[in-house]
Amino acid sequence: MLAATWYIFFFACLIIENPTDMKSLNSTQDDLIPAEVGDWQISESNTYTQDNLFEYINGGAELFISFGFSNVYSKIYTAPDQPGIILDVFSMNSSADAFGVFSFSTETVNSEIGQGAYQDKGVILFWKDHYYVSIMAYPETNKSRKAITDLAHTIESNIGTAGNVPEVLAYLPEEQLVKESIRYFHHPAWINTHYYISDENIFLIDSRSHCLLARYDQHGKQVILLLIAYHDPKVARAGFQSFVQDFIPELDRSGAVQLEDGTYVGCKRMNSFLAVAFNGSKKEAVINLIDSAIELYNSKIQLP
Repeated sequence: MLAATWYIFFFACLIIENPTDMKSLNSTQDDLIPAEVGDWQISESNTYTQDNLFEYINGGAELFISFGFSNVYSKIYTAPDQPGIILDVFSMNSSADAFGVFSFSTETVNSEIGQGAYQDKGVILFWKDHYYVSIMAYPETNKSRKAITDLAHTIESNIGTAGNVPEVLAYLPEEQLVKESIRYFHHPAWINTHYYISDENIFLIDSRSHCLLARYDQHGKQVILLLIAYHDPKVARAGFQSFVQDFIPELDRSGAVQLEDGTYVGCKRMNSFLAVAFNGSKKEAVINLIDSAIELYNSKIQLP
């Protein structure tokens, strides 16, 4: 389960006054990545871009490309009689994109490394500022576990100051939230992550849209909340109208309707912000969840 401290941690990141230091933005791979760790030394080094990432990651490159990145620093460390260590450091376009990639990587998170990390046998994944880092060593040994932990802490330190998480996270109601289910994205390919909605881009999501999906435990059902912060109220209005026309044309002023399968779907818009709830068992609960998100949105945008 996701530690509650992580949830508090990433919201605290919203108020960092200097979210990205110049050291981090201007870092090269030599600044970030040590040549050795314990008995391990770099034996192979490669750099990948969006043009050739598919040559390196077969079947998983789409996720990184949808968030955008400048390059991937890939290293292999070797040591006598020990498993090799594979290190990948993705330099993303922003800290929000780094958080987004990490949010799709795992469902168990802690804040012991970077701004969020996942650790298991032979693997450490973490994000910090605009970097997403993957470190793997199989099979795990006592020495390799210490080595990958030391490597993670060294890279974290070299990255420097933490970055901001996406602002749209502040609009998630906390009550009944399944925190490990949070997914951030701004590409329509990931709209069906928790619940099938459509194969089409019916919300008119583009690279300037900030989208969240999360699950809520309500009355024995997993209610899916989708939040979209558009860059313009006109685009938000068009996205709202497109969704309603395609998915729930019978939507009335109450903001929620019952589908043929007996579940409820609700949708409301406020300026550039859209909140949608799926798979609800009770109409009032769906409306209350949406209203809570809109209330959080209003409270944030009215702050001085």
